[in-house]
Amino acid sequence: AGFRKIKRGKSRRASIPREDVGKLLEQARKIPGGVRWGIALILGLRQGEALGLRWGDIDLDAGFLTVSWQLQGVTGRMPGGMEAIPLVGKYYLTRPKTGSGERVIPLTGSMVAWLREWEAIAPKNPWGLVFQSLRGVKPLPADTDRTGWKDLQAAAGVARPDGKPYILHEA
Repeated sequence: AGFRKIKRGKSRRASIPREDVGKLLEQARKIPGGVRWGIALILGLRQGEALGLRWGDIDLDAGFLTVSWQLQGVTGRMPGGMEAIPLVGKYYLTRPKTGSGERVIPLTGSMVAWLREWEAIAPKNPWGLVFQSLRGVKPLPADTDRTGWKDLQAAAGVARPDGKPYILHEA
């Protein structure tokens, strides 16, 4: 018996129109920690990559950041052979899913300035994470982050053509 090639379904995701990106960035500049959304919209970091970003991964003087870890909430046991740094509770830093996920990204002068502003007021945590939960010393949960993304869109007055909010991975 032979194998049949299965066609992948076409993604329903689209890129966010430039005008909406501008509105989102304008709104993000008004909120503490809004650089979280700049990192997604300008640099293209995925959610886990942004939430696993540590200050030690960013060189503001040289103007670049290194993506080498992602935040993951793991229920049960960590799969064997997976490189991971335990943080607290179910939270771990793990390597990106693919080798190409590890990368160095140059930062614009405005992104460096925005990160410096955030670094001066960001809550400190024992892991050096750039973003964390404001309710306590723990990594920022993915669902809380997604709620922040929806709130940002509502405040900026942007939505997909069907009226639904953009999916975070569309950023």
